[in-house]
Amino acid sequence: GKFIENYTLLRYPSRKVRFINAGFGGDTAEGGLKRLERDVFAHKATVLTVAFGMNDIGWGVYADEEHKRKYLDAVRGIVSACHERGVRVYLCSAAVTGADPSKSEESFLQKMCDEGMALSKSLKGEAIDVQRSMREIQKRVWAWNEKLKEANKIKDESKLDSLHAADGVHLNDLGQLAMAFAILKGLG
Repeated sequence: GKFIENYTLLRYPSRKVRFINAGFGGDTAEGGLKRLERDVFAHKATVLTVAFGMNDIGWGVYADEEHKRKYLDAVRGIVSACHERGVRVYLCSAAVTGADPSKSEESFLQKMCDEGMALSKSLKGEAIDVQRSMREIQKRVWAWNEKLKEANKIKDESKLDSLHAADGVHLNDLGQLAMAFAILKGLG
């Protein structure tokens, strides 16, 4: 969020823009829906970007139809409530994981987020495919790492670039920058 805020304030210094980070670590779309009044509408927000998904399926542990349905029901609630209040909402897909980017296009998370983005659009909301934009960046990082391994005989994976912390889920600084780029690109 800070990267997006800094870019916007520096790029458009004459605009009166105020950012509020209402993100809550470990939250789900259901939790976001419950907090919408307090954390979004009470601040008279006019635009909302929201990205859920990873925690909704418990980092993959609950990648099933029941949890996908809860996610989609909450997305419907968020987008509908924003539409009723005149808040432009951009539903973002979840960030990529550290999984092989050449194989994760067909993942449960991507497909679930695709359904959420389609639902948002059908309800007059917007959608930003953060996951696919980040996946393209991730592919370039992985290709660069392969060149480094070959040229420098690097065997220690911790010496290579990544978008993630060691758990392969949480983003490091480069991952946060890649996500901000994807959102800014999606916002045009």
